[in-house]
Amino acid sequence: MKTAAQLMNEFFPLLRTPERAAALFAEDGALELPYLADLDMPTRYNGRAEIAALLSRLLELVPEWTFRETEVVIDTPDRVLAEYKVDAWAVATQRPFRQHFFGYLIAGSAFPGER
Repeated sequence: MKTAAQLMNEFFPLLRTPERAAALFAEDGALELPYLADLDMPTRYNGRAEIAALLSRLLELVPEWTFRETEVVIDTPDRVLAEYKVDAWAVATQRPFRQHFFGYLIAGSAFPGER
């Protein structure tokens, strides 16, 4: 099994191919983006199909979306927390989209309460 950091490092470059990026998730995996509430979008996406659809939608909103300046803050075999930045152009506003995010990935069955 891959470590959480390995999965995150694979995910970032695959964002531009949503189906391939979503394939890194378990069938019952989930992606939560609390920031999407500000756009009146759901904040949790379950399963590969929903995750791929979300990533496709994000690329429609910000076509040049790429992650840069990734810094790992916590790195254990089953969990990783990283900070990263996105610097691109937003289609709807025709303005720069500069964001500083964090991502927390839990790999395998290491979900809280399952140990």
